[in-house]
Amino acid sequence: MKAAVLGYHAEQIKHYFQQTFINEQWHQSNMVSSLLKADSIFQREDVVISYSDIVYHPNDLLLLSQSAGDIVVAYDPNWLEQWKLRFDDPLSDAETLKLAGNKIIEIGCKPSNLDEIEGQFLGLIKVSEDGWSHIKNYLAKLSLAQIAKLDMTALLQALVEEGVSIVACKVAHQWFEIDSIKDLNAADKLENLFEWSKENNG
Repeated sequence: MKAAVLGYHAEQIKHYFQQTFINEQWHQSNMVSSLLKADSIFQREDVVISYSDIVYHPNDLLLLSQSAGDIVVAYDPNWLEQWKLRFDDPLSDAETLKLAGNKIIEIGCKPSNLDEIEGQFLGLIKVSEDGWSHIKNYLAKLSLAQIAKLDMTALLQALVEEGVSIVACKVAHQWFEIDSIKDLNAADKLENLFEWSKENNG
């Protein structure tokens, strides 16, 4: 089932999804508050969470969904090429990602150098029912105000610090994040970047 948590201009896009949830406080909260609106889905099945500002290969989505682990995070070890296209200083936007084998030991912190970045988080996460229980158990310790300020990588880092196992899944294809007009223009200029997307969508 394709479901979405909506906020800004929800009426314009809700018809693209089989089920929708609304975060009425979208302008005063962050990603984790939105995620909690879909609690009923997380309680009954494995879920793949996707940011709405990314483009990725469907095979990587399949790879992630089939990966073992209660919380599995997709990442790109070849992230730097994309960040150089998007930013004059890649470190100004990039976040840390440190691994021990296939387990994440740090994510979402401010890096001081490139050695602290083994990849970048795409905005794709698989969460099982048990994984969702870990997330809710941690969030139960926080106030609503604290949750409202929490973004996804901050949540993942907090779970790591709590001893929750977060598995890393390396993607095999190109992807792109679009946060601005500059990003959109950069994506358009990349020759053959998304030939698979053109083939699938005509």
